[in-house]
Amino acid sequence: MNGPKTDYKVVIIGNSHVGKTTLLKKFIGKMDLGRESYVQKTVESHGRHINLQIHDTMGQERFRSLTSSFYRGSDGCLVCFDVMNQSTFDDLDTWLLDLKDYSGGRAISILLVGINSKNFPTQHKNISDEDSDLFLSQKVELSKIDAFREEHKLRTYLEVDLTSISEINHCFETITDVMIADVQKSQQIQQENIERNSQAIHIGRTTNDQPTESKGRCSC
Repeated sequence: MNGPKTDYKVVIIGNSHVGKTTLLKKFIGKMDLGRESYVQKTVESHGRHINLQIHDTMGQERFRSLTSSFYRGSDGCLVCFDVMNQSTFDDLDTWLLDLKDYSGGRAISILLVGINSKNFPTQHKNISDEDSDLFLSQKVELSKIDAFREEHKLRTYLEVDLTSISEINHCFETITDVMIADVQKSQQIQQENIERNSQAIHIGRTTNDQPTESKGRCSC
C-alpha cells in the first residue's frame, strides 16, 4: 500500500457574501489573497503535517460560472451559508447538486458550515429582549439545519463566528480530520477487498488441484 496521504484539495462553496473569502483570509492570516486561484497552508493532524490546497470561488459563484475544473481532484468541501440569511441556506441543495455533477463521481468529504459574520448577541451586550428576539427569529433554525444534514447524510455541522480565530481554525481542522478518516476508511476497504479476492483465488486453485475420485471400481 502507498504511504499516508499528506496533500488534500479543499473547495469552499456557497452563495456570494456569506463570508467564504473572509473565512479563508482569516485562516491563512492574509487579507490579500492576490489573484491566485488557491492558497496553501500546512496544518498538523494527529502528529502528521498535512498540506491543504484551498480553493475559493473568487466571486465566480455570482455568475454560476464554476466548472468541473474548480471541483476536479477535490478531497474535501466546505459548504457554506449565512446563518442570518435563509435564502443562502435554501440554495444549498443547488450547491450540493453542482458538487455531485462536477466531481466526476469522486468521493468528497463534506463539512456543512454556517457562517455568523454579524455575531449580534456577542457584539451587543446590552441589547433589549425585543432586539434579541428579532435576532433569533431571523436566524436559520437549527432543526432545519439538522434535517438538511440528515437528508444529505452529512456527518458534521459547524457554526463559525468570523470574529473568532479559534472557531475558524477548528473549522479547517475538522474538515482535515474528516478527510483523513475518509481516506483511511477507503484504503482499508480496498485492502480488505484485495485480501478477500486473493483468498478466493487461492481457494479456487486449491479446489481445482484436488484429485478427482474414480466413479467405478477396478474389476480385476
